[in-house]
Amino acid sequence: MADSLEGDAHQLYGIRPNMVWVVNKEGRIVHKSSWLVAQQLEMVLDSLLQAEQRAREQRRPRWVYSENWTELGINPQVHERVLDRAGTKARHEVSQAFGQ
Repeated sequence: MADSLEGDAHQLYGIRPNMVWVVNKEGRIVHKSSWLVAQQLEMVLDSLLQAEQRAREQRRPRWVYSENWTELGINPQVHERVLDRAGTKARHEVSQAFGQ
């Protein structure tokens, strides 16, 4: 799914600046993250490919729920440079989302 230029999905699903939602072909939300973590996203997408293979083999799926917290290091200089480039609206949304 791609967001509109006005950020409709961004506003609907949460104001985090780098949120990730993965929805499978049946419309089920299979992953959501308040920040893009590439390794997690790769694992989720691999899991979806495996699920498609099991479906082709007519194997019954079992859905499970998992949740985790991940700490990410932030380089303050890079963070400020990105916010300067992104503009006032992005800086405001980061402040709203993270209280900074």
